[in-house]
Amino acid sequence: MADLLREIRAKWSPEPLPPRDTFDGQTVLVTGGTGGLGLATAKHFATLGAAKVIITYRNKPRAETARQQIETAARAAGRERVVIETMELDLTCYSSCISFVEKLVRRTTSIDVVILNAGTFNSEFIMSPDGWEETIQANTLSTALLAILLLKWMKAGRQNRQTPANLVFVSSGRHLTPDISEWPEWEKRDGGILLHYKDASNWPSTGVPDAMYATSKLLLMYVFEEICKLAVDAKGEPQVIVKSVCPGICNTDLSRALKKRSLVARMAIPVVMSIIGKSPEIGARYIIAAALAPPEKHGKFIRFYLTDEEFRM
Repeated sequence: MADLLREIRAKWSPEPLPPRDTFDGQTVLVTGGTGGLGLATAKHFATLGAAKVIITYRNKPRAETARQQIETAARAAGRERVVIETMELDLTCYSSCISFVEKLVRRTTSIDVVILNAGTFNSEFIMSPDGWEETIQANTLSTALLAILLLKWMKAGRQNRQTPANLVFVSSGRHLTPDISEWPEWEKRDGGILLHYKDASNWPSTGVPDAMYATSKLLLMYVFEEICKLAVDAKGEPQVIVKSVCPGICNTDLSRALKKRSLVARMAIPVVMSIIGKSPEIGARYIIAAALAPPEKHGKFIRFYLTDEEFRM
């Protein structure tokens, strides 16, 4: 009940935006920036002073539409000089991640903020081109590869910065829900959870419509913990401030995908969203807040309605 009340409060009394020059002159990357939370986050950065906002896409026409929308929002805020760039990135394919980072490093001298927002939600089993269950491939494996490659570059640039750059994983409180009691058995029988879910017959059939999505987000949190260790120097000081954030329940493509998975979801989601579902614009404010979280938040999962103590419980 307490979580529900906090979600309601977050919708109707949302996180305020920071001052309009907060990201003055900065270069920002938002993966998955053509719609939903990613697009809303990119708009916020563009209106809050960023000099350049880079968004990634899988569909080029959608990217062009998103670029125009971000530029329109920026102009309305008096930010006509912001540069909006689009770059192709397909998280279902490792080679796309590698190619993307190589191109980014060649064309960008440094980066101040990275928001790893891109991901997928599937209502049925799909095998990725690299041979893994696609939800895990995109939300966990490729995001991990992207983070490792970007982190190496961002750490190398620390000596040229007054303060560390920021790397933010957009996660989900749903990572707390998977039942991991069978994972040891899967390790013995199948060789681990990745190989277990590589078999289409093991697709979750528990009646929980987002079971695979939640599992991918739990695996991402394991990745996040290791990335945080890689981000510190020999003295334990973060050279890149790495954080994970849950923006809460938002009315985005994810909720629409859930409706395809379950009749109950199709009936319940519109009701839930009318009460607690935040717009992408409001949800994106929590991502912005995470990007601004201080070095003390390095390695933290930031869930706007939970304190660190409540999360550990």
